Amino acid sequence: MVGVGCNRSDGFDGCTTFVAPAADADANHDAIQTAFSDSQPGDVICFRGGRYALKDEVTLSTPNVELRGSGATRAVLDFAGQLRGANGVFVDADGFLMQHVDIKNSAGQGIRIQKSTGVTLRDVHVTWDVGPSADNGGYGIYPTESEEIVIDNCQVSYASDAGIYVGQSKHIIVKGSEVWGNVIGIEIENSADAEVYENDAHDNVGGILAFSLPFLPRKSCQRVDVHDNKVHANNQKTFAAPGSIVSQVPSGTGVMIVAADDVVVHHNDIDQNESIGVGLFSYLVTQQDDYKKDTSYNPFPHRAWIHDNRLSTNGTDPHDQASTITGLVGVQEAEQLLWDGMIDSADGAANNGNCFSTNGGASYRNLDFEGAFNHSTTDIAPVTCTRAPLVTEGPYPTVALAARTPRQPHDKLSEYGFFAGALAAQTPADGVIAYDVAASLFADQSKKLRFMALPPGGKIGFDATGNWTFPDGTAFLKSFYFDEAGGARTLAETRIEMKLDGVWTLQTYLWDAAQAEATRFVAGRTLHRGDGDYRVPSSDQCKTCHFENDTPVPLGPRTRQLNRDVVSQEGWTVNQLDDWAMRGLFASAPPAAATLQKLVDPFGNDALESRARSYLDANCAHCHSMGGTASATNLRLDFATTDWAQLGVCKSPVSAGPGSGQLLFDVVPGDPDHSIVVHRMRSVDPAVKMPQLPTMTSDAAGTGLIAAWIQSLQLPGCMLQ
Repeated sequence: MVGVGCNRSDGFDGCTTFVAPAADADANHDAIQTAFSDSQPGDVICFRGGRYALKDEVTLSTPNVELRGSGATRAVLDFAGQLRGANGVFVDADGFLMQHVDIKNSAGQGIRIQKSTGVTLRDVHVTWDVGPSADNGGYGIYPTESEEIVIDNCQVSYASDAGIYVGQSKHIIVKGSEVWGNVIGIEIENSADAEVYENDAHDNVGGILAFSLPFLPRKSCQRVDVHDNKVHANNQKTFAAPGSIVSQVPSGTGVMIVAADDVVVHHNDIDQNESIGVGLFSYLVTQQDDYKKDTSYNPFPHRAWIHDNRLSTNGTDPHDQASTITGLVGVQEAEQLLWDGMIDSADGAANNGNCFSTNGGASYRNLDFEGAFNHSTTDIAPVTCTRAPLVTEGPYPTVALAARTPRQPHDKLSEYGFFAGALAAQTPADGVIAYDVAASLFADQSKKLRFMALPPGGKIGFDATGNWTFPDGTAFLKSFYFDEAGGARTLAETRIEMKLDGVWTLQTYLWDAAQAEATRFVAGRTLHRGDGDYRVPSSDQCKTCHFENDTPVPLGPRTRQLNRDVVSQEGWTVNQLDDWAMRGLFASAPPAAATLQKLVDPFGNDALESRARSYLDANCAHCHSMGGTASATNLRLDFATTDWAQLGVCKSPVSAGPGSGQLLFDVVPGDPDHSIVVHRMRSVDPAVKMPQLPTMTSDAAGTGLIAAWIQSLQLPGCMLQ
C-alpha cells in the first residue's frame, strides 16, 4: 500500500510517500516498485515498520531520493525465496540516501549501487538468516563505479564474498560499521581515496582488505586510510566460491593489502587473527600469471605505511595458504606483520617505499617469496621508515537537485494514436514505421513487433558506429506477443521509449485480457501462462539495460542491428537502411549499407563466429559494454570487441560470487562446460542466471549456440588447476 502525505511519526518528518507491509509478496513489490518508479528528485520514500516479503528485485533510478525506515520499528525487506533479479535493491541514482532499513536473504547482493555520485547508507543492516553459506549472496553493501560514498553505522553479516565491498570508485568513507560472519568484512578494490575507520570487523574469514586486481577499467587501488578499527578473531572457515580471488584469503586474516598503493594502516586494534595480523603482498602470491596480459597493471604494492597499531596473538595457528607458507619458511606460527618481499624493479625506491614503524614491537617477517622463502628474514630495519599521512576524506558536497523527469503523456496506449483500426491488430498509423532487427533479444519465447514514430519533419542523425541522434518526440514501440493455437496471438505488453525534453523515458503498457487496450504499469508483473510464466519488467528495470554512461538510450535502432534485408511496404526485398535513406528519414544520406557493419541472424546460415557474436551483442552487450551496467566486470561482449581477454577468454571473473559455479574462467576455449558464461546462461537461479533481467527461463537455443562457439575456439587453453 502506498500513501502520500507529510505525517510525522517515528522519524518520518518530511516523507512524501509511505509504504506499508502487506501479507502478499507481489503486493509488497508493486507498492515499493511503484513508489520507486514514480518518484521525482527530492522525494522521501518512507517504509512503515514490519516485514516486507519480496520475491523480486526492486530498482531505483531517480536521483536525489531518500529511502527511510523508522528507527523505532525496523522495516525489513526480506527476499527469502527470491525468484527474479540478482539483487535485493538495485540503485543507479545520484544523491541517494538510505537509512534505518534492513535487507535480508537476497539471492545476490543485498543492495547494489552502480554509477552513482553522492551515496549515503546509514544504519542499514544486511544479512542472511542461514548464517555462513556459499549459497548466500556475494555482497551485502556493494557500491561500484561510484563517487562520494558514505557507509555509516551499518551492519552486514554472512555475505559469501564481502560484507561491505566498494569497487572501482573514489572518495569513500566506511565508518562505525560492524561486519561479521562474512568471507571478507570490508573490501576496498581498485578504488581511490578511501577512509575506513572506527569499524568492528570480527569473525569473518578476513577482516579488512585493500586489493588492486588486473583487467578492470579502474587500474589500481590507491590512497586507502585504515585506522582506529577493531579487527579481531577473523577465523571463520572460508565459504567463498572456489576460484574467486577471496577464496585465496586464508582464514584468520586481519588486514591484507594486495598490489595497492599508498595504503596506510594505523592505530587499529588487531588481535586473535590466527593466520595474519597485517599482510602486505604482491599479486604474484596468487600464483596466477594472467596479469601479464594487462600491460597497464602493476602487481606490486607501493608506499604502504603500517604504523602505531596494537597487535596481539595473531598468526598463532595459520590456516590454508598461510599454513603452507609458514611450513615453507620453517616456522609453526606466523609473525604478526608479513611482507612477501617482492620488489618492483621499475619503481626505483628501496622496498617499493613500504614502511613498518612503531607497532609496539610486533613481530615482522619478510617472506622472500621471490626466493622461494629460502632467505626470509625477521629483520625489520630495512622497512623501518615513515610516510606522509593521507588527507582525511569528506565531508562531501551535496549533490545538486536533479531536474524532474519528463512523464509519458498518456496512461492508455490507444491515446497515442500510433495504430490504425483495432489496437490489437498493431497496424501502424500514417507516419509510424514498422522495422525489424538482425538479432533479437530473447524474452521467454515471446515474439516482438517493432515500430518507430518520428515527430512531423523530424530527421535521424546517422552515425556509422550506431550512436544515432533523434529529435524530441521520437517514439520507439515494441510489442511482445505469443502465438496461440489456431494462428491467434496474445499481446502481453508494449514498451514505449519516447524522447521528451531531451530525455529518453521508458514505460510499459500491459494488455488486458480482452486484447482491447494496454494500460501503463510501472511496477512490473509476472504473467502466468499455461506454458510458463512471463515477466514484464518495471520501468526502472528497463533502464538497467537501456542505460549507457548513465543516460537512457535506445538499443535496437542502431546501425549494425538495422543493416539487414526486409520486405518493404511495396512488397520487395530491400536493405532496411537503404530503404530508410530513400524515404528521407535521415538528416543526411548515410553511406551505402553494404559498406557498414552488420549483425546476422544468430540462428541463420552465416558462419558460427558471426552468429554467436551477434547473439552476444543483442542479448548481453547492453550491460557488458564500456558504459553499460556491467562495465565494472571488464567483460565486453559487443560485436566490435576484438580483444580475447575482454571477451572472457581465460579471464577470471571480478565479482561473480556464487554465480561462478566454482568455475575459474568466463570462457575456456574448447570447453563450454568449464566456461562461466555457459554456466550462467543455463541457470534459472536469480543469483546466477544471465541475462539477469527480465527473463525467467533459459534460452536453450542461444546457450547451445554460445557453447558451440566456445567449443570451436582454436586458442590456447586456460590453466584449470
